[in-house]
Amino acid sequence: MHIVDSNENNTAFRVFVVDDNTAFRTVITKQLEKMGGCVESAEDASGFLSNLATSALSYDLCVIDLQLPGLHGDQIITWLRESEECKVRTMPILIVTGFPTELSDGVSLDGATTALLSKPYTYSDLKEQVFHLLSNSKRDN
Repeated sequence: MHIVDSNENNTAFRVFVVDDNTAFRTVITKQLEKMGGCVESAEDASGFLSNLATSALSYDLCVIDLQLPGLHGDQIITWLRESEECKVRTMPILIVTGFPTELSDGVSLDGATTALLSKPYTYSDLKEQVFHLLSNSKRDN
């Protein structure tokens, strides 16, 4: 499968990363920026939800860890999927976690709008998941 860089399509995407590990947020931010992403991040659910509520711009993708302080990642995903706002409810989500067995049964990994990437991962695996989710999102809109 050929993975197209966003730069080849001359398009950028907005992504929000939610992970409590500062070093990981730095690494994945650089990886997503290399793909053409404009990245914002938070270390916990409250930072993410606050930003989501106050941002005038929407996000094309959200990257969420499961083990977060305060509110578990799958609870954030459930909240997003139950949102009354269509752009929030249908936002593609990539779960990046070192503990994939902690994903609750209530979170559907359909591969089209919600996908899982286990840590450690390779850059090419991240890139494949990101562009797969983004391309499915563009097809649905």
